[in-house]
Order: sequence, then structure tokens, then C-alpha cells
Amino acid sequence: QAGAFVPHAEALVSSGRPVCALCGRPMDPSGHVCPRKNGHGAH
Repeated sequence: QAGAFVPHAEALVSSGRPVCALCGRPMDPSGHVCPRKNGHGAH
């Protein structure tokens, strides 16, 4: 079961949201607030 799960999991993870080049957080289709770009992070 684990051997069949690994390729499925890799395909699922690789098809996820794109990652911001500046902060490494996932970007949503509706937009992304990057703490490195605007200088404010979540508190």
C-alpha cells in the first residue's frame, strides 16, 4: 500500500499551488500578500 501511495502523493503535491519566490509561501489564484515584499508579517 505504501508503495502505491508514494507516486500518488508526489503527483498530488507537485500539482499544488505555486510558491512565492520571495517568501516561499503558497500563492492563491486570488492573490498573495508577501511579508517580504510589503514588510509586514503575521503577528
